[in-house]
Amino acid sequence: MTKKNLNNGERVSISVNLSKIGRALKDGSCTSYKSANGDIYVSLDIFGSKDGQPKYDHYLSVSVAKTKDEREAKKETVYCGNGDVVVFDNSAEPQPATKKELNDLPF
Repeated sequence: MTKKNLNNGERVSISVNLSKIGRALKDGSCTSYKSANGDIYVSLDIFGSKDGQPKYDHYLSVSVAKTKDEREAKKETVYCGNGDVVVFDNSAEPQPATKKELNDLPF
């Protein structure tokens, strides 16, 4: 595995479906871990399209990360989002969810 930094002025912008992650945690198709300070995390993988072409109008997909054992066992991938590598410009930023919308999440 090789890590790479983004070029100056670039960022990865993703949207994650928290409802899908919540369902995956409840049905056991997603694993979480607890940090030393007690916070609970879910690891995500972000990857580009295999052919370099956008899928569903996005170049990146987001899935719940799998352990080596889960990959070897061919455990089903839980896709939970998508995104793009974007270059900074003066375009409008997405609007944050309202408190009511956050309170309506199923977890």
